[in-house]
Amino acid sequence: MRKMTKTKDNQKIHSLEENIIIFKKCLESLVQRQLKGKKVDPEFSMSFDKDDDIIMKFVAATANIRAYIFHIEQLNRFKIKEIAGNIIPSIATTNAIISGVIIMDAYKILNQQLENCNTIYLTHNSGTSNVFVNEFLAKPNPLLLPSLLLVVQFMQLAEVHSFHVNELFFKTSALLPPRLL
Repeated sequence: MRKMTKTKDNQKIHSLEENIIIFKKCLESLVQRQLKGKKVDPEFSMSFDKDDDIIMKFVAATANIRAYIFHIEQLNRFKIKEIAGNIIPSIATTNAIISGVIIMDAYKILNQQLENCNTIYLTHNSGTSNVFVNEFLAKPNPLLLPSLLLVVQFMQLAEVHSFHVNELFFKTSALLPPRLL
């Protein structure tokens, strides 16, 4: 009987309110898991596992909250798990392709052939057999440097080493309907 309930829950598309409640419960569980792991091993780090029920509930709730905000079709946990299973191989393939392209330009730099370096785009519907689109590098824009430095400084200041779930929800409570708090 438990298996049937879990299957129905995995195929249900939850309301916004349900997703927020699931998100909060999963976040609390994951924070506790992280804290327990850090007590045993200071180098402990959780990793994504699509077969971990709490992680998949968290991912599904987060994805569906985002989908609701941006008026995108919400999906059930079963479909989200299927998509998540395809992401890791896709990332590995993309990283391999991009690494190869970077190495090709690194050889040009080492051989002092900067004029031959390109910005390369990967396309999938180019209508030709060549999936790489080359574009020569643009000259650097010196006006962007202050903006880049500001972003780096902000990222350093905003780095969060630890937080409490209640603080997170207290700070965002203005965004939630009162019945969910």
